[in-house]
Amino acid sequence: MLQDFNTLIRHCRTNDLDRVYDIERTSFPDYWPKLSLEYLLRINSEGFFVAEINEKIVGYAIASVERSLWKPWKTFGHLVNIAVDPEFRRKGIGKELVETIVEYLKSKNIWKVLLEVRTSNTVARNLYADMGFLEEGIKEKYYEDGESAVIMAKEINGKSD
Repeated sequence: MLQDFNTLIRHCRTNDLDRVYDIERTSFPDYWPKLSLEYLLRINSEGFFVAEINEKIVGYAIASVERSLWKPWKTFGHLVNIAVDPEFRRKGIGKELVETIVEYLKSKNIWKVLLEVRTSNTVARNLYADMGFLEEGIKEKYYEDGESAVIMAKEINGKSD
């Protein structure tokens, strides 16, 4: 689907952050401050990607590598945030960003990717489910407005102890 566009998924750069922040603000009622995005890029540039069509940033995704609290010798991937400009949704860009994040985390020998998604966001939940993510639980009142989040996960390199 993305072949219809001149689409590029690449690492985010500092000069991309104004546009990333615009997408963040239009995508979420409780959007992250620009300083948080700047901080995430500074500490984790390798896991911060943007989608670009005809030299315009139309989406982004951020992943981190985290250590398990229950099995400290294991690390897992966390899809921290993902958003696509409303004008470019339902064109496969979000899926391409998630696939890029999964490939990035596979290269880090991560065994599992976790994410949180609003219980009301059925479009995103269906996308993740279609990509092999399974619902693993609920985080009650996760968002600032009190809505709960569904925890979804996908094993990507095989589970090992």
